[in-house]
Formats: sequence, structure tokens, C-alpha cells
Amino acid sequence: MRAWLEVISGTETGRRVLVTSGSAIRVGRAAGLEVSLPGDPVLDELHYQLGCTADAALIRAASAVRPLFVNGRQVRERQLQTGDLILAGITMFAVGVQPDPPKQPELPVYPVLLSLQKHLFLLLDPGADPRVGPLLAKHSAHYVPLRGQGPTVLLVALADAGTLLAELVDTGWGKGWGIYFAGSAPLAAFQGHFEKFRELEGFRFWDPALVREFLATSVPATVQQFSGPVEEWIIEEGGGFSRVARSKP
Repeated sequence: MRAWLEVISGTETGRRVLVTSGSAIRVGRAAGLEVSLPGDPVLDELHYQLGCTADAALIRAASAVRPLFVNGRQVRERQLQTGDLILAGITMFAVGVQPDPPKQPELPVYPVLLSLQKHLFLLLDPGADPRVGPLLAKHSAHYVPLRGQGPTVLLVALADAGTLLAELVDTGWGKGWGIYFAGSAPLAAFQGHFEKFRELEGFRFWDPALVREFLATSVPATVQQFSGPVEEWIIEEGGGFSRVARSKP
């Protein structure tokens, strides 16, 4: 989490300070503080501290004699939200709070997937890891379960997935969660195509290791038949990845 603190009244109106996740600032009249306001005669030497964790922005009063107010109420400690107003001494501060920007995966496959995201899908095994379900719910992912026999398999559309792709790659790449593929057909076309394979007992067409071997050892006609509307497969392979086009040269 990160927070912005802006002076909106007092001797230093317009001053703005950023507090990043894992850091804190001290506010008061004393020299050497991150926000030193010696022109406020009512402010204590160290009036309050504001810090950010991964999940929240917190303010704590540091003065035993000078009050600290948030939205007109005196506080000793409080979690802050965007739009809160802090009054310390005669200085008023406006608060803005925002989640940290998502971490961009450093894996070489990420920019490849990102370049294909307009037509990117994922065959996903929700039972591969207990984090899969909460991750999909967090991002309100667009997916459909594939009907048929065997374990649950989800077909996830990633074209408008926002930061879901980054989190899927960062959390699940290399762990056998599923297979990415690209194609310009609508989701329903891929759903109908892959549901045909649900009737083949033991054929885990969402398993990266199995499909990578299957595509590598099949003749072009078989690759085309299996791929159907899929134009390209992007499959994890050790610490890297392989790309397989629907039509082998």
C-alpha cells in the first residue's frame, strides 16, 4: 500500500509527501523529521507518524499532550483511507491511499503472453493449487468450466483480465497449473472444441508436460486436429517455455 499526504492549510500549503509500502514518516515541528513544519506553533515536536504496510496505511499519534484529529475525531491510532482529513496543530492534511502497482513478473514468458493478450486463453486446473480459486475471484475472472467427465477444468479468457495475467504467471508459472494458448475465435468455440476431449479417459489435455510431449511427437495433421481453433500454444518447459503453432512446418 502507498499513501500521499498533502498539506492543504497552514504554513506549507501544497507540500506533498509519498509514503511507500514498508516505510513510515514522522510529522512535527522538530528539525530532521521527514515532514518538519516549524512554522506551526501548535504542532508538537513529534506529533504523529504515518506508515504503510502491504495492506494498509496507519496513522499513530506521537504526542502525549497535543491532540491528533482525523475527520474531526480525536484519535490515537487509525487506518486511513482516501479522502481522510488529518488535523495536527493548525495544519490540515489530505490523504490519498492506493494499492501498490502489481509486480511485473521477471520470467521471459511474460512479455510473450502480454503481446498475445488480446487473444489469450488459459486451460486451467483449479485443483492444482489452493490459490487458484481465490486468485480468480479476486480479479472477477471470465471463465467457463468444461463439461464432461474427469476433474474440473476451467477455460479462462485473458483478453480483458487486467492484472490477472501478471499474477497467474508470477504465482503459477512452472507449477503445472495449465496451458496458455492464443486464437482469434470466441470463447464458445474453444469451449466446444475442448469439451470433445473430455470423453477421452486419461487424456489430460490441460497438463503442460503431457501436451508438450504430444505436440512434439505428433504429425502435422494430428497437431492441427488437436489444436482446432487454437493458433498457438505457449507451454511451460523447465524454467522456460515453448511456442507451438497449430501448423507445424
